[in-house]
Amino acid sequence: MKFLIYAFVFVAAASLVIGIVIGLALKLIGMIAFAVLIVAGILFLARLMRGRREF
Repeated sequence: MKFLIYAFVFVAAASLVIGIVIGLALKLIGMIAFAVLIVAGILFLARLMRGRREF
């Protein structure tokens, strides 16, 4: 009977840890995507303000 309790506690802890890791990974991916969008927007505005260069 103790084995079942320990198995249940282990499964619960493992699922909690896996959920935390997946959540942090998704948050990191979201932050990276947001940073890329901000950099792209800043570069677009800088190029727009500088104007077209004629060679």
